[in-house]
Amino acid sequence: MMSERTTLIRLAALCLEETGSCSGCDLAGADLYEADLFQADLSLSDLSGADLTAADLTLANLRGVDLRGAILDETNLSGANLAKVLLDKNALAGAIFDS
Repeated sequence: MMSERTTLIRLAALCLEETGSCSGCDLAGADLYEADLFQADLSLSDLSGADLTAADLTLANLRGVDLRGAILDETNLSGANLAKVLLDKNALAGAIFDS
């Protein structure tokens, strides 16, 4: 049986993929592996612990997003707004900034 928390994360992720916007969403721990989030508005969202491996966040609005503990290997952050983002040290080592 799916927990209420898991259901809420899945609904928020679905909304994000459908509309390209999820400002202020709680996506902590979400599986967004290879997600197409081109130009998505995720401002002020909680993505701590999320798996964003190989996700496309090109030109995304990530202002104020919590990315502590997130997996950003091969994540495309080219042109993304990273103002006031919360990150772990070396978290961006595997990210892509030039596409």
